[in-house]
Amino acid sequence: MNYRMIDTAHASHNENIIFQGVQQGFSSYDPTALQKHNNTVHVITKVWYTHLGYERTKISVKESLEQLNSPSIISVHLLIHWPKCRDDIQWMDCEAEENLLPQSVKDAGPPPHLDKEHAYLESWRALEDIYMGKVKLGTDLPLIASIGVSNFDLPELKELIVNSRITPHMMQGNSWSYVFDPDLIYFMYQRKIHFQVYSVMNGIYERTGETPLAFRALGDIARALSAFAKSEYGEDARYSEVQVLLKWFTQNKVSVIPRTRSLDHLEENSPESIGSMPNLTAEEEEQVSAIVRAIFEGHDFDQPRATFVNSASEKVHLFWKDHDGKEHPVKTDLEDGDVFETDTHTGHIFVAYDDSQLKRKEFQVTAGYNQMEKIHINELLEEL
Repeated sequence: MNYRMIDTAHASHNENIIFQGVQQGFSSYDPTALQKHNNTVHVITKVWYTHLGYERTKISVKESLEQLNSPSIISVHLLIHWPKCRDDIQWMDCEAEENLLPQSVKDAGPPPHLDKEHAYLESWRALEDIYMGKVKLGTDLPLIASIGVSNFDLPELKELIVNSRITPHMMQGNSWSYVFDPDLIYFMYQRKIHFQVYSVMNGIYERTGETPLAFRALGDIARALSAFAKSEYGEDARYSEVQVLLKWFTQNKVSVIPRTRSLDHLEENSPESIGSMPNLTAEEEEQVSAIVRAIFEGHDFDQPRATFVNSASEKVHLFWKDHDGKEHPVKTDLEDGDVFETDTHTGHIFVAYDDSQLKRKEFQVTAGYNQMEKIHINELLEEL
């Protein structure tokens, strides 16, 4: 599956479990074979908002590095988890969490929730000093490969950069930010801050019940990519809607944290699986962007709509042709000059007959979701 990155946080209390899992995983391989390949696992961990401030951040980082203590295998990426404890997020309880901290942490620095505008800047100064080697936290600790932030908005990120010596290497944010905060995304792009998105499944996939047509459009793209892979490469691929979303992000240079408890999904969403998918076309990328927006906003797509204009100088009768070739009446007695509108689907075939049903003509709908197509029924040329 070729996973090389694991995302966690100091507040998750599982860093040592990750260390043990990595150790056990590598122990099952022949050491000689490992030397021929990249044997580094990248672990992203984060400083929780209770540990904001210079000295508190040093404590958090030291504890994380000691839990991940495998310098020959694990490379650590350190992020500030949140810029502050926020009063508008219901599950955050600044004072209660402060009271639960060990006394050693309380003694290391003032409560960050009492200095929300500066505590995260001091944390960043600590990460810079640790990254540059100006602060030593111990010996034989894992390599710190990069430092960054998570869940920052644009003003907070700008303020941090103004007061920094090192521009953050990366930023973690939710999928909503990528879609609806273009100023933030462009700001990071200009400064070469890599964006990594989380909450793809919770943010997008779990909302699809409200927007069935948008989700169906995502499935149409998955089926089109599957068909392309089979015709071009001979692969019997059956890509899912989730894989299309992950491909959309990675194709746009956004890395993804796919969280799952299922081994099947772990394989389906792996770098190897997503990397082997055909690239989305420019049109498909635009379609996915529109789909994601519709799902987030809860505004479902409109079905393609066909408007038939009878300009055949005679009465016609309109039928819909199904996949088995059977024809079903849609509109009879459409007089010359009359107009008929109907919801439809891309690729549907309609057949127009003259009044005697001796002449016919087929029309295929090319309009996509949220589009209307005008179809002129001119002279019926095909004699039966």
